[in-house]
Amino acid sequence: MKGEEVAIKVILKAKASIQPGGTVTFEHRNIKGQNRSIVGSVTSSNLLNPQDDLSFKLEYVHPYLDGVYNPRNRTFRTSCFNSRKMSPVFTGGPGVDEVPPVWIDRVGLKANITESFTRQSKFTYGLVMEEITTRDETSTVCTNGARQLPTGALSMDGPPTTLSGTGVDRMAFAQANITRDNTKFVNSAIVGERNVFQLDQGLGIGTNFPFFNHRQLTLTRFTLGGPNSVRGYNMGGSFVKNVKRLALAAIAYSVYMHYGHCGMRWLDEVGTKFVVTRDMM
Repeated sequence: MKGEEVAIKVILKAKASIQPGGTVTFEHRNIKGQNRSIVGSVTSSNLLNPQDDLSFKLEYVHPYLDGVYNPRNRTFRTSCFNSRKMSPVFTGGPGVDEVPPVWIDRVGLKANITESFTRQSKFTYGLVMEEITTRDETSTVCTNGARQLPTGALSMDGPPTTLSGTGVDRMAFAQANITRDNTKFVNSAIVGERNVFQLDQGLGIGTNFPFFNHRQLTLTRFTLGGPNSVRGYNMGGSFVKNVKRLALAAIAYSVYMHYGHCGMRWLDEVGTKFVVTRDMM
Protein backbone atom coordinates (compact mmCIF):
# COMPACT_ATOMS: atom_id res chain seq x y z
CA MET A 1 0.00 0.00 0.00
CA LYS A 2 1.29 3.43 -0.83
CA GLY A 3 2.37 5.83 1.88
CA GLU A 4 0.66 9.02 2.94
CA GLU A 5 0.38 11.90 0.50
CA VAL A 6 0.27 15.59 1.43
CA ALA A 7 -0.29 18.26 -1.20
CA ILE A 8 -0.86 22.01 -1.11
CA LYS A 9 -2.13 23.76 -4.23
CA VAL A 10 -2.37 27.50 -4.76
CA ILE A 11 -4.18 28.91 -7.79
CA LEU A 12 -3.98 32.68 -8.11
CA LYS A 13 -5.83 35.06 -10.41
CA ALA A 14 -5.15 38.78 -10.68
CA LYS A 15 -7.43 41.49 -12.04
CA ALA A 16 -6.34 44.70 -13.76
CA SER A 17 -6.62 46.51 -10.41
CA ILE A 18 -4.02 44.12 -8.92
CA GLN A 19 -6.56 42.29 -6.81
CA PRO A 20 -5.25 38.77 -6.24
CA GLY A 21 -7.86 36.05 -5.96
CA GLY A 22 -7.84 32.31 -6.18
CA THR A 23 -8.04 29.02 -4.31
CA VAL A 24 -5.76 27.47 -1.73
CA THR A 25 -6.19 23.68 -1.40
CA PHE A 26 -4.74 21.31 1.18
CA GLU A 27 -4.87 17.53 0.77
CA HIS A 28 -3.65 14.77 3.07
CA ARG A 29 -4.50 11.38 1.60
CA ASN A 30 -4.02 7.77 2.68
CA ILE A 31 -3.57 8.73 6.33
CA LYS A 32 -1.77 5.95 8.25
CA GLY A 33 -1.94 3.85 5.09
CA GLN A 34 -5.68 3.25 5.59
CA ASN A 35 -7.06 5.34 2.71
CA ARG A 36 -8.39 8.05 5.03
CA SER A 37 -8.15 11.62 3.80
CA ILE A 38 -8.50 15.27 4.76
CA VAL A 39 -9.17 17.82 2.01
CA GLY A 40 -9.60 21.55 2.59
CA SER A 41 -9.99 24.54 0.31
CA VAL A 42 -10.36 28.29 0.67
CA THR A 43 -11.55 30.44 -2.22
CA SER A 44 -11.86 34.22 -2.59
CA SER A 45 -11.81 36.73 -5.41
CA ASN A 46 -9.76 39.05 -3.18
CA LEU A 47 -7.21 37.32 -0.96
CA LEU A 48 -6.14 40.70 0.48
CA ASN A 49 -9.68 41.36 1.75
CA PRO A 50 -11.33 37.94 1.81
CA GLN A 51 -14.24 38.57 4.16
CA ASP A 52 -16.53 39.73 1.33
CA ASP A 53 -16.81 36.43 -0.54
CA LEU A 54 -14.66 33.95 1.34
CA SER A 55 -15.81 30.36 0.88
CA PHE A 56 -14.27 27.31 2.49
CA LYS A 57 -14.74 23.58 2.82
CA LEU A 58 -12.97 21.04 4.99
CA GLU A 59 -13.79 17.34 4.64
CA TYR A 60 -12.60 14.21 6.41
CA VAL A 61 -13.33 10.78 4.89
CA HIS A 62 -12.93 7.53 6.84
CA PRO A 63 -13.61 4.45 4.68
CA TYR A 64 -13.94 0.86 5.97
CA LEU A 65 -15.58 2.08 9.18
CA ASP A 66 -16.25 -1.51 10.31
CA GLY A 67 -13.00 -2.99 9.02
CA VAL A 68 -11.58 -3.77 5.60
CA TYR A 69 -13.24 -7.17 5.34
CA ASN A 70 -16.65 -6.26 6.76
CA PRO A 71 -19.35 -6.75 4.06
CA ARG A 72 -21.27 -3.64 5.18
CA ASN A 73 -18.55 -1.46 3.64
CA ARG A 74 -19.53 1.72 5.49
CA THR A 75 -17.78 5.09 5.06
CA PHE A 76 -17.87 7.94 7.58
CA ARG A 77 -17.68 11.46 6.16
CA THR A 78 -17.76 14.81 7.96
CA SER A 79 -17.35 18.29 6.55
CA CYS A 80 -17.69 21.94 7.50
CA PHE A 81 -18.66 24.41 4.81
CA ASN A 82 -20.13 27.75 3.89
CA SER A 83 -22.05 28.97 0.86
CA ARG A 84 -23.75 32.12 -0.42
CA LYS A 85 -26.69 32.27 -2.81
CA MET A 86 -29.17 34.94 -3.80
CA SER A 87 -32.61 34.38 -2.32
CA PRO A 88 -35.21 33.37 -4.95
CA VAL A 89 -38.01 34.66 -2.69
CA PHE A 90 -37.15 38.31 -2.14
CA THR A 91 -37.17 39.37 -5.79
CA GLY A 92 -39.34 41.67 -7.85
CA GLY A 93 -42.35 40.18 -9.62
CA PRO A 94 -43.94 41.16 -12.95
CA GLY A 95 -44.31 44.91 -13.34
CA VAL A 96 -42.09 45.61 -10.31
CA ASP A 97 -38.83 47.47 -10.59
CA GLU A 98 -35.65 45.74 -9.54
CA VAL A 99 -35.53 45.25 -5.78
CA PRO A 100 -32.44 45.06 -3.57
CA PRO A 101 -31.21 41.45 -3.50
CA VAL A 102 -31.12 39.39 -0.34
CA TRP A 103 -28.22 36.96 0.00
CA ILE A 104 -28.45 33.72 1.98
CA ASP A 105 -25.25 32.76 3.82
CA ARG A 106 -25.00 29.23 5.21
CA VAL A 107 -22.28 27.98 7.56
CA GLY A 108 -22.58 24.46 8.81
CA LEU A 109 -21.31 21.06 9.79
CA LYS A 110 -22.42 17.79 8.22
CA ALA A 111 -21.64 14.25 9.37
CA ASN A 112 -22.95 11.10 7.72
CA ILE A 113 -22.36 7.41 7.14
CA THR A 114 -22.67 5.80 3.73
CA GLU A 115 -23.34 2.09 3.36
CA SER A 116 -22.74 0.63 -0.10
CA PHE A 117 -25.06 -2.16 -1.23
CA THR A 118 -23.52 -2.48 -4.68
CA ARG A 119 -20.95 -0.48 -6.58
CA GLN A 120 -23.54 2.20 -7.45
CA SER A 121 -26.41 1.68 -4.98
CA LYS A 122 -25.99 3.10 -1.48
CA PHE A 123 -27.70 4.37 1.67
CA THR A 124 -26.55 7.54 3.45
CA TYR A 125 -27.77 8.88 6.79
CA GLY A 126 -26.49 11.59 9.09
CA LEU A 127 -26.93 14.94 10.83
CA VAL A 128 -26.68 18.52 9.53
CA MET A 129 -26.22 21.61 11.71
CA GLU A 130 -26.14 25.04 10.13
CA GLU A 131 -26.45 28.76 10.73
CA ILE A 132 -28.41 30.73 8.14
CA THR A 133 -27.84 34.47 7.80
CA THR A 134 -29.54 36.86 5.38
CA ARG A 135 -27.52 39.83 4.13
CA ASP A 136 -27.98 42.82 1.86
CA GLU A 137 -25.67 44.09 -0.88
CA THR A 138 -23.25 45.54 1.68
CA SER A 139 -23.01 42.19 3.57
CA THR A 140 -24.93 43.71 6.48
CA VAL A 141 -27.42 41.42 8.25
CA CYS A 142 -30.83 41.97 6.65
CA THR A 143 -33.87 41.34 8.86
CA ASN A 144 -36.63 42.30 6.41
CA GLY A 145 -37.23 42.21 2.70
CA ALA A 146 -38.45 45.06 0.52
CA ARG A 147 -42.08 46.23 0.46
CA GLN A 148 -43.59 48.36 -2.27
CA LEU A 149 -45.43 51.46 -1.07
CA PRO A 150 -48.53 52.92 -2.79
CA THR A 151 -46.28 55.58 -4.29
CA GLY A 152 -44.21 52.86 -5.98
CA ALA A 153 -41.22 53.39 -3.74
CA LEU A 154 -39.61 50.49 -1.88
CA SER A 155 -39.42 50.25 1.89
CA MET A 156 -37.16 47.76 3.70
CA ASP A 157 -39.75 46.90 6.36
CA GLY A 158 -41.34 44.04 4.44
CA PRO A 159 -41.69 40.41 5.52
CA PRO A 160 -38.97 38.95 7.77
CA THR A 161 -36.16 37.13 6.00
CA THR A 162 -35.74 34.48 8.71
CA LEU A 163 -37.97 32.58 11.15
CA SER A 164 -36.53 34.46 14.13
CA GLY A 165 -36.93 37.90 12.54
CA THR A 166 -33.34 38.73 13.50
CA GLY A 167 -31.71 37.78 10.21
CA VAL A 168 -29.94 34.78 11.79
CA ASP A 169 -31.39 31.27 12.25
CA ARG A 170 -29.78 28.12 13.60
CA MET A 171 -31.07 24.59 13.18
CA ALA A 172 -30.19 20.90 13.23
CA PHE A 173 -31.90 18.22 11.17
CA ALA A 174 -31.46 14.60 10.19
CA GLN A 175 -30.86 13.74 6.55
CA ALA A 176 -31.00 10.42 4.72
CA ASN A 177 -31.07 9.29 1.12
CA ILE A 178 -31.08 5.95 -0.61
CA THR A 179 -29.96 5.41 -4.20
CA ARG A 180 -30.83 2.43 -6.36
CA ASP A 181 -28.75 2.63 -9.52
CA ASN A 182 -28.42 -0.09 -12.14
CA THR A 183 -27.26 2.12 -15.01
CA LYS A 184 -24.45 1.00 -17.30
CA PHE A 185 -22.65 2.13 -20.43
CA VAL A 186 -23.73 0.69 -23.79
CA ASN A 187 -21.95 2.05 -26.86
CA SER A 188 -20.72 5.06 -24.84
CA ALA A 189 -24.28 5.90 -23.72
CA ILE A 190 -25.88 5.46 -20.29
CA VAL A 191 -28.80 3.04 -20.16
CA GLY A 192 -30.84 1.72 -17.25
CA GLU A 193 -32.60 3.36 -14.34
CA ARG A 194 -31.66 5.41 -11.28
CA ASN A 195 -33.99 6.02 -8.32
CA VAL A 196 -33.12 8.41 -5.49
CA PHE A 197 -35.21 9.02 -2.36
CA GLN A 198 -34.15 11.77 0.07
CA LEU A 199 -35.58 12.71 3.47
CA ASP A 200 -34.85 15.81 5.58
CA GLN A 201 -36.36 15.67 9.06
CA GLY A 202 -36.30 18.67 11.38
CA LEU A 203 -35.62 17.81 15.02
CA GLY A 204 -37.06 20.92 16.65
CA ILE A 205 -33.53 21.97 17.64
CA GLY A 206 -32.72 25.58 16.87
CA THR A 207 -34.47 28.89 16.29
CA ASN A 208 -38.25 28.82 16.95
CA PHE A 209 -38.54 25.01 17.11
CA PRO A 210 -37.74 24.19 13.46
CA PHE A 211 -39.76 20.99 12.99
CA PHE A 212 -40.30 20.02 9.37
CA ASN A 213 -40.38 17.04 7.05
CA HIS A 214 -39.22 17.16 3.45
CA ARG A 215 -39.18 14.19 1.08
CA GLN A 216 -38.12 13.94 -2.52
CA LEU A 217 -38.24 11.01 -4.92
CA THR A 218 -36.47 11.21 -8.27
CA LEU A 219 -36.95 8.52 -10.92
CA THR A 220 -34.71 8.57 -13.97
CA ARG A 221 -34.79 6.24 -16.98
CA PHE A 222 -32.11 6.24 -19.68
CA THR A 223 -32.37 4.67 -23.13
CA LEU A 224 -30.31 4.91 -26.26
CA GLY A 225 -31.32 8.06 -28.16
CA GLY A 226 -31.00 10.02 -31.35
CA PRO A 227 -29.51 13.41 -32.31
CA ASN A 228 -32.34 15.26 -30.56
CA SER A 229 -32.08 13.36 -27.29
CA VAL A 230 -30.01 13.99 -24.23
CA ARG A 231 -28.01 10.79 -24.83
CA GLY A 232 -27.89 10.97 -28.63
CA TYR A 233 -25.42 9.86 -31.25
CA ASN A 234 -23.43 12.29 -33.39
CA MET A 235 -24.99 14.13 -36.28
CA GLY A 236 -24.30 12.50 -39.64
CA GLY A 237 -24.85 8.97 -38.35
CA SER A 238 -26.98 6.30 -39.98
CA PHE A 239 -30.70 6.90 -40.35
CA VAL A 240 -32.58 5.12 -37.59
CA LYS A 241 -36.16 4.04 -37.17
CA ASN A 242 -37.22 2.81 -33.76
CA VAL A 243 -38.57 5.24 -31.20
CA LYS A 244 -37.35 4.93 -27.62
CA ARG A 245 -37.76 7.11 -24.62
CA LEU A 246 -35.96 8.91 -21.77
CA ALA A 247 -38.09 9.80 -18.75
CA LEU A 248 -37.45 11.81 -15.61
CA ALA A 249 -39.88 12.26 -12.75
CA ALA A 250 -39.51 14.02 -9.43
CA ILE A 251 -41.97 14.17 -6.54
CA ALA A 252 -41.34 16.27 -3.44
CA TYR A 253 -43.35 17.61 -0.54
CA SER A 254 -42.59 19.39 2.71
CA VAL A 255 -44.46 19.46 6.00
CA TYR A 256 -43.40 22.26 8.30
CA MET A 257 -44.43 23.89 11.58
CA HIS A 258 -43.96 27.57 12.31
CA TYR A 259 -45.33 29.47 15.31
CA GLY A 260 -47.70 26.60 16.07
CA HIS A 261 -49.11 26.46 12.53
CA CYS A 262 -48.69 23.52 10.18
CA GLY A 263 -48.39 23.77 6.44
CA MET A 264 -47.53 21.70 3.43
CA ARG A 265 -45.80 22.35 0.13
CA TRP A 266 -46.09 20.02 -2.85
CA LEU A 267 -44.06 19.72 -6.06
CA ASP A 268 -44.16 17.18 -8.83
CA GLU A 269 -42.41 17.16 -12.17
CA VAL A 270 -42.56 14.71 -15.03
CA GLY A 271 -40.59 14.99 -18.24
CA THR A 272 -40.20 12.66 -21.20
CA LYS A 273 -38.17 12.72 -24.37
CA PHE A 274 -39.05 10.59 -27.38
CA VAL A 275 -36.03 9.86 -29.58
CA VAL A 276 -35.03 7.75 -32.56
CA THR A 277 -32.46 4.95 -32.30
CA ARG A 278 -30.27 2.91 -34.62
CA ASP A 279 -32.27 -0.36 -34.43
CA MET A 280 -34.28 -1.57 -37.38
CA MET A 281 -38.09 -1.69 -37.22
